[in-house]
Formats: sequence, structure tokens, C-alpha cells
Amino acid sequence: MSLKTHMNFQKMIFKQMDYTETPLGPGSLWQNSAHPENGCCFVYHRPDAYVLTIGDYKIPKTFHLSFHNAGPILRFGSFYEGKTRFHVEGVKTRSSSPVNFIVKEENIKGVQYWQSGAHYKGIEIALSFDYISAVKSLEPHTELLGQLPDNVTQNLLPSPVSAILSQLSSFQELKNLTPLILEGMILQCLGFLSQAAAKGYFSPEGNRPVIYVGQRKLTFTQQDFQAIEQVRQMILKNPEANLTIAQLGHKVFLNEQKLKTGFHLCYHTTIGAFIKDCRMARASELLVHTSATIEEIARTCGYGSSTGFIRAFRQKYQITPLRFRQEKRSG
Repeated sequence: MSLKTHMNFQKMIFKQMDYTETPLGPGSLWQNSAHPENGCCFVYHRPDAYVLTIGDYKIPKTFHLSFHNAGPILRFGSFYEGKTRFHVEGVKTRSSSPVNFIVKEENIKGVQYWQSGAHYKGIEIALSFDYISAVKSLEPHTELLGQLPDNVTQNLLPSPVSAILSQLSSFQELKNLTPLILEGMILQCLGFLSQAAAKGYFSPEGNRPVIYVGQRKLTFTQQDFQAIEQVRQMILKNPEANLTIAQLGHKVFLNEQKLKTGFHLCYHTTIGAFIKDCRMARASELLVHTSATIEEIARTCGYGSSTGFIRAFRQKYQITPLRFRQEKRSG
């Protein structure tokens, strides 16, 4: 997929979502101003070099799009939320779930599907092969493209790259992202990716992230990451369940240490913080859209007392639940 084709495909998606483009800082903001609740996408494009996309949006209607991309491109990023179904010619239908990913694409065609109401959040960088080749002038021994198979998505990234992507998202959210900062961070990503490739990280036998916790070595497999995603889904569906990390790990056959470390590696937050965020999101919905009392909402969201719930809510939103309800309803 050439960068031009990549951007054209993006614009086809935005058209289906009734998004329009507004210049914003070093890039463009794509959104439907009539429906801000559906979220937005920030896109920065350096011609013939790279495209950065940061999105947090909801699909307004079910649709699908065909793609046929002959030109080469390297894509990598992190999906924090969302799931799409796609069929690539010659490959059975697959789904993309919240994961880190990297893929070298060339001469690929297929169909991708989006479901109404689905929520997506993530960041992606797409690089042209010409840009990557030009970088080799800085470090002639850099090798990345030759280590990656064509059109095979690998659901892992070196942890420094994941951290840079998270930092890029934060810079954009705080409106501190500049073209020079972006260029530098992309070069850092390429440096870490090339370093990992040289160590066999992207080969089938080498694709095993290793984390040290003190003197203990933890090695993660694809099955481990699938189990960690199962835990995330369990929490999303039932954040009120008062399960310990050990109990969650037992359900997916992971020990407590591997689950804690792997969860933070994948989603850049702790399990406890994620549970609290899910509970607060549910509490916010109940406060705005129901007449349930504070005590009832506290119990529904897994808190043993309204006092503990109010304290947690104020820590999250700097406002009491009752005041939050009043302001949202009056607004």
C-alpha cells in the first residue's frame, strides 16, 4: 500500500462516517461537527514519508470497503479499543482486536467491515519504503524490511516503541505535538524496531517479549496475550465483580505476576486502574441516564459503600457524583 493509497482509503472511511477536515496545528482533525459524540481522528501527513493517525471515535453505521494496494508500506501502532473484521484475498476472514501490531504490506487486496456502534481508539504510523531506505543513510547497517514477511500482521512491538506511541498520543492530546517532535519520535521507533529485528524479534522463534521483574524473567507468547485480552474483556463486561488479580489469572491460566506485567505491557495501565476507570464510566452513565440513587449506583458499580464510591468518583472527576448529575442534566 503506497502512502497515497493509504490516505485515500482513510478518506473513504471518513466519508462513510460523514467526517470533514479541519486544519489543526501540524495536521488535520477529521470529525462530524454535528455529532461530536462520535469522536474524531487526528492525521498528520509528510508527503512521500509517513502518515500519523490518532483516533478515538464511534462508528455511526455499519459499512464495508474494498481495498487493493499494490505499493509497499510499513504500518505499526497500538489499538486500545475496537474490533474490525476483514477478509484478505487468499487468507481466511480475520479480526483485529486491541493489540500492538506491525505489518509490511505489498500487493494486498480484500474487504474490511465496520459495525455500527463500535468504538475505536488507537494510534498508527504508516511509513513509505523510500523513507525507511533514506534513514539507512544515518545508520547503514539498519535492517528492518528484510526481517518482516509480506502481508503478515504480527501482534507485538518492542516495549520502547509502545511507550513512544503512548507518548505521541499524550503530546497530541495536550496540543504539544510539533513536526520536529514527531519526526524525532518516528526515528526513535525505527531505531528500536531495527534493533529488535537484528535480534530476531520478528522471526517466529524470536517473537517472544522478555520482561525482567527483579531477578525473575518473564517470557510472553501469543497465547499469553490472548489470555490477557480475555481478562480485559471480562473486566469491561463486569467491572463490578470484586475479583482479585490471582482469581482473574486463574480463569485464564496465567499466574498473578505474568498477568499484572503483561496487562501493563499491552494496555499501559494497571489492572486496578483499569477496573476503576470502567466502574467510573458505568457510574457516569447511570448518573446521567437513570434515576438510581447514589447508594444504588455505588452497589451496581462494585463499591461496598457510598462513601468509598464518592471518594473514588471525586478522585477521578474532581466533582461529587450528585454535582456531576446536576451539571450534566442542566447542560
